[in-house]
Amino acid sequence: MHRPGHALMRPAKAALAVVFAFVALFPTSVVCGQPTETSQTGGRVAVAPRPVARVVAQFPGARASLDTSRPSVAAGEPFGFRVRVEATDSATQAWVRFRLLRSTGRLIYQRTRVLPIDAPASVETYFERQTADLALSPGVYPVEVTIAITGGDTRREATLSARLMVYDQKRPRLPVVFVARVSGQPLSDPQGRFVADPGRFTRARDDARELAGWVLANPHARLTMSVSPLLLEEWRRISEGYEFVSPEGLERVSADEAVPRAYADALQTIAQAARGGRLELVSTGYADPSLSDITAAGMTDDVLPQYEQGLSATFAALETTPSTGTVPAGDCVPGETVAHLVRAGVRYAVVNATCTRVGDTTATPTSHRSRPGGLTILVADDAVSSALQSGDTSRVVALAFARATDEKLYGPLVITSRFGPGGLEPSVLTAAADELAAAPWAGLRTGAAAVRPTKRTTRLLAAKRSPGVPTGYWQEVNLARRWADALQSAVGEGAADAVTARRDSLIAQAAAWADPDGSWAAADRGRAFAATAKRYADLTLGSVRLALQPITLSGPKGNVPVTIRNSGERPLQVTLRARTSGGARIAGSEVLTMSLGPAESFTEIPVDLRQTVSSRLTVDILAGDVVVDSRTVEVRASYLDRIATIGGVVTVLGVLLAFIIRRVRSAEGTYSSSTS
Repeated sequence: MHRPGHALMRPAKAALAVVFAFVALFPTSVVCGQPTETSQTGGRVAVAPRPVARVVAQFPGARASLDTSRPSVAAGEPFGFRVRVEATDSATQAWVRFRLLRSTGRLIYQRTRVLPIDAPASVETYFERQTADLALSPGVYPVEVTIAITGGDTRREATLSARLMVYDQKRPRLPVVFVARVSGQPLSDPQGRFVADPGRFTRARDDARELAGWVLANPHARLTMSVSPLLLEEWRRISEGYEFVSPEGLERVSADEAVPRAYADALQTIAQAARGGRLELVSTGYADPSLSDITAAGMTDDVLPQYEQGLSATFAALETTPSTGTVPAGDCVPGETVAHLVRAGVRYAVVNATCTRVGDTTATPTSHRSRPGGLTILVADDAVSSALQSGDTSRVVALAFARATDEKLYGPLVITSRFGPGGLEPSVLTAAADELAAAPWAGLRTGAAAVRPTKRTTRLLAAKRSPGVPTGYWQEVNLARRWADALQSAVGEGAADAVTARRDSLIAQAAAWADPDGSWAAADRGRAFAATAKRYADLTLGSVRLALQPITLSGPKGNVPVTIRNSGERPLQVTLRARTSGGARIAGSEVLTMSLGPAESFTEIPVDLRQTVSSRLTVDILAGDVVVDSRTVEVRASYLDRIATIGGVVTVLGVLLAFIIRRVRSAEGTYSSSTS
C-alpha cells in the first residue's frame, strides 16, 4: 500500500512535512459546536478530540467534516455521526474508517467504507449504531475517523477526533452555576474628577453589558454575576454627564452624548436582566474588597459597612436589590468574617476549594455549611473554572460531563470566572453555557436557585496575602478607616465631609488596586483615597485641644478643672476619658460624653488622692475610638493638709507606743512578784 507522505520525501517537500507536523501539534480550538479547522498543504492532519457537534479538517484539494446532531445520548439509545468529504481537485475515491474506542484506547466498534468521487464533488456517509448493542455504560468514548483521498498516484489522509458522551437518563440533571465576577479600578480620583477617559477604559462596562445581554436574549440562560457597586455608582454618574480631566484641560461631556448613553444602556440592560430573575446580581462590598486582605489587616469590622454601602450603591444605580449571595474578591471567605456577612444579610457565598478544609483536605466542589455557622458555602470546581478561564470550552464540557456521571458527587457544579481588564472574554463563558444548556444531562441554575440545605460542613480559610502589596499600605488604610469613623462619630452620619471620608476610606480597601496580575501598580491611587479620608478628619478633629494644668488640692479630695477648646465652626460630639496612677482614683465616672460648641467648654474631674501625696492624671478626648488629644498632669494635696495628716498619724502612733510600753512594764512587775 502507498504510505502517506511517500511522495513528499524529496528534499524540499521533506522540509515542508516537518513544518506541517509541528503545526499539527497546535490545532485550532473549537468553541460551542462551531467548526474547527486545521489547514495543511500536504501530509497527515490530526485534529484533537472535541466534545462538540462538528469537527472540520482541510487539506490540499479536499475538506472533511465530522458532525453529529446528538453529541450526548442516553444509555440504550442510538448514536450517529455523519462524515462529509469535499474534493476540489482530481480524486477518484474516499476511504473512510470509523472507530469507537474506550477511554483506555481499546476498540469497541469499527466500520470502513469506500466512497467513489468524481471531483470536484462531495460525498458523505453516516455511521449509526445502538449503544445497547455495544453495552455502552455512561461515560465518554473517543471517536476517531480516518479519511484517505486517492487520485492518480497521490494519497491524502486526515484523522478527525470527537467524543461520544453516554449519560444515564435516570440520574437527575447536573445543576451548573456559572459565576462571573466583573471588577475594575475606578476612573475618578478622591475629588470625584474623572482622571481616566470613561470613553476609552470600558472593558468592565462592556463585559457586564454583554453578559446581561446574553441572559436577556436566551431563555435558557442563567448567570450569577458580581459587579463592584463602586463601578455601578461611577457608571451612573457618567451616564448623567461628566467632567473629564484631559491633557488639554477640563472637558465637559453632556448626558446626551455617545459615551454617557452607552453607560446608561449598560445599566439599563443589567437592571432589566436582574429584574427578570435569570441574572442573579449578588451582594458585594462597596469597593469589592478582598475579605482575606482586610481580615489580615485586622479590619473585619469593616465587612458590615462595606456591604451596607454596597447595597445602597447598587440600588441607587440599578433600582434593584442584590440577592443574598456573595462572591468576594480573593475567592475566599475567612471564618472571622462570617458573622459580619450574616449581619449584612448574606446567606450564601461562593468560594474556591483552596479556601476550605474538611479534615486535612479541601472540600469537595458542591454545597456545604460553613464552620463557623451561618452561611451556605458553594465550593467552586477549581479544575473546571481554570479550564473556562483559559478559554478551553471543550474541556469545560468534558469535565462537566465527568461530574454528571460521577456516582460519588452530587449537588451543583459551580464554575467561576473573572471579567473586566485582564479577564475572560464574555463570549467564552456564553459559548460554554450555551453548550451545557443544550446538553440533556445538565441544566443552568443561578447560585440562589442551586442552594439547598446540606449536612456537609467545611472550615473556611483566608487566602494568602498578595506578596506584591507595598509595605505599610494596609496600616495607612486602617488609620484612614479609624479616622473616618471618628469624624462620623463627632459630626454625625449625614455630614457631607463624614460621608466623603467614609466613602474614600472604603475605596482604599478595593481589591482592584492590586491589579489583575497582583503587582499593586495602582497602590498609590488607593493610598490617595486613604490620605484624603484622613485629611477630612484632620480638618475637623484637629481643631479640638485640651487645656489642663498641674494642681494642688486643698485636701485629699477635690475637682480638677479641664478646658476643651474647639476652634472649629460646628458642634462636635466627643468622649472625655480620665485615669489616675499611684493609688489615687477618679471619684465619679471615668468616661463622660460631651457636646463641644465652637468655643471653649469646661468640666471638672473629681479626684480622690486617698493616702497618696501626689498622683498623675491623664485626660483623653476621643472621637469614636480615636484619641484626638491627650494631656497628663500631676495632682497634689496641699502641704499643710499633708503635714496635719502626718502629724495626726505620728500622734496616734506615739499614744499607741506609750500604751504598749506601760503594759509591758506592768507585766514585768507582776512576773517579778510572783517569782519572789
